Amino acid sequence: MQHNTNRTSNIMQSCLQSALELSIDFVLIQELWIEYENNIVYSITHLLYYCILSENSQNIRSRVAIYARKQSKYQFCHRTDMIKDSDIIVIDVSDSDIDTFQIINIYNEKSLDSESDNSYTVKRSLQNIELTKETLISEDFNAHHSWWNSSITNSIRANSLVSWLSLYDCELVNKSDITTCTRSANSVIDLSFATQKLYQQISD
Repeated sequence: MQHNTNRTSNIMQSCLQSALELSIDFVLIQELWIEYENNIVYSITHLLYYCILSENSQNIRSRVAIYARKQSKYQFCHRTDMIKDSDIIVIDVSDSDIDTFQIINIYNEKSLDSESDNSYTVKRSLQNIELTKETLISEDFNAHHSWWNSSITNSIRANSLVSWLSLYDCELVNKSDITTCTRSANSVIDLSFATQKLYQQISD
């Protein structure tokens, strides 16, 4: 267990250092290393990034984080008023020369809350979010559908997700059929979607 914790911690540190070298403003992480001690939350820190963790009224362990570069020209607002789920973070990103847009980071998994209905995050929380701004949704979906993987004939944990994305005319940012998880040769589960106007501005 300690070995896996150290490995995750090292990967996150490497990821943040690479992001800093590339002047990346926001880094989205799922299944992060996190610890609690005396009711204080600890995760990977970086001198030049703020760490934003999800919020949950029951103090359930966060499984998503957004790191925001301190020297970025963009401002952010953590939208805890929109959702309180340990597996979702929503932030507004703004600047004087852009329209404010949102970033949603989600880990689609059963809740850690023993009193929850035990459904996956999309069905439990995401589908209840109303998109009122241009939005980027980036996630470990743990869902399978022919939209992003043409070899899938029977969708798994994807129907609620696809319905919600279609409601807001979201586009798939990933290239279809590109494996995103090395644990399986046919696994396309780490995905990004964007609303129409924002999608047209995405490159690389």
